[in-house]
This record gives sequence, C-alpha cells and structure tokens, in this order.
Amino acid sequence: MSKKNYNKLSYFYLLLFYSISTKLFVRFCWNTLWLRKGEIEIEGEKIPCKIFNNELLLSSLGKIRDLTKEKDPQIFVPKLKNICADCGIAIVFVKPFSTVSAYGASCWLNPEKALIQLSLRGKTANSLWFTVFHELGHILNHRKKELFIEIDDKCSSKSSEEQEADEFASETLIPKLRFNQWIKKNPNKLSADNLSEFARELNIAAGILVGKLQYMGYVKYSEFSDLKFKYDWHETNYA
Repeated sequence: MSKKNYNKLSYFYLLLFYSISTKLFVRFCWNTLWLRKGEIEIEGEKIPCKIFNNELLLSSLGKIRDLTKEKDPQIFVPKLKNICADCGIAIVFVKPFSTVSAYGASCWLNPEKALIQLSLRGKTANSLWFTVFHELGHILNHRKKELFIEIDDKCSSKSSEEQEADEFASETLIPKLRFNQWIKKNPNKLSADNLSEFARELNIAAGILVGKLQYMGYVKYSEFSDLKFKYDWHETNYA
C-alpha cells in the first residue's frame, strides 16, 4: 500500500472513530438528562416510600406479576407504584427523548430507598414488564452503589450483572422448566388458544409469552402480535 493510500485510510478510520465516539457521547448525554429528569420528578411524587424491605419485595413479586394481565395503565401503574413503595422502591415513568436508548434504569437514592425509572420504550407489555422485573433483579441482587441502565445496544456484550438481571426477569415471568416442558408438548401446535391457556396457567399476560417466543425464534415477529398489549404516551395519562 502506498503512503498516500495509507494516509487516506488512516484519515478514514479517524473520522469513523470520531463519528462513533461523538454519537456515543451524545447518546450518553441524552440518557443522563433523562435520568436527571426522573430524579426531579420523583421528588414531586405523592406516594411516600417505606424503608426498603427485601423479604417483602420477594413476597410481593407474585402481586406484581398479576398486574401484567391488566391492560389499562391508569389501573396497573398506581398499583405497581404502591406495591413497590411499600417495599422501599420509588417507581417513575419518564417519557424518553427521541435519542434516549434506555428501556429502564435502577439505582439507590439512599441506603434505604431505591428508584426504578421506566421509559416505555417498545410500548408493549412484554417490553415494559420484562424491564420492571429486570430492574427489580438489580435491586435484589446487586450492589447499592451501582447505577444500572438497560439499553438496546446489540454492539455491546452484556456485563454479568445485566445477564443476571435478564435471567431473573425471564425466570420470574416464565420459569424455564415450565416453558421447556410446554414447548416440548407443543412443538408444532402453537396457536392463539394454547398460548393464551399457558399464559393463564403462568398468571401473566399472553403477550409476554408471545414476546419470549418471538425473541427465541419459535415464531415470527409478525405472528400472534395481536395478543400483545400496547401503550402510548399520548393515549394514556399515567406518567
């Protein structure tokens, strides 16, 4: 390679690196602003949080799972906030800026109070509830000094903490053993009826099961999507 071509190639990679770095920095800034907005909004929340109670939170997971079946955010959001507030966790919904890539975040505001911030990214029940349990997994299992942000970044490998939070959410919503047993019985017989029946047995919304099947490649993303609940910031008034 000639020196002239080498210099051109080096310049190209420098521009590419600068472009990628700039985009990452800009996204970091917008995500930071979104997080700060959540901190400000939680200060104005009327629901007081009790001291964090690990055992109460564990025993309340079933109640939170029950809420996945409710379609109306104006019903399930206040209930979710109250359940979590009793356990010492503040829940806040913050509409994301267009450049915010986060589904949710969690951190400790002080040693006795945690925060879960939700963006409603994806606007489907399966995305929302997986994020809720993902962040609960962080609060239950990981260090209080950490700030965790769940983003859709296919270029980045997940940390062990993020993988553990994913596993916690997945197992809490749809236990792996029961899922595998059900799939084995219905390898080529998936239908809206048997999906809905299994979801009732699990006591979750059918759309959450559909989301898992789509993610794992058992069905196409175009299949059974009518079973998913969808939410919209403009159509609801719960944030």
